[in-house]
Amino acid sequence: MSISKAKLSNFFESFAPLYVLGTTYTVSFTFFESVVFPLIDRRKLQRCVLLCDKHGFKRATAEAFALRGGDSGVHGGHGAVPG
Repeated sequence: MSISKAKLSNFFESFAPLYVLGTTYTVSFTFFESVVFPLIDRRKLQRCVLLCDKHGFKRATAEAFALRGGDSGVHGGHGAVPG
């Protein structure tokens, strides 16, 4: 049995999702916002969630903080890593 493969751009052209759940250990919000999110047909999108480990979350918030001149714009929900 083979696993089908598709380019990310082709995958998101095939439908307009209601929800997107991304999982990663090395999340980069800049990469997601600049490369992945523009590929998603957002006409029906109700929620988009990215999951990462605590180290990835700390790196991502530091990255966002630096890129936005001090305002991370990232707010953790339940289970967010404190300071």
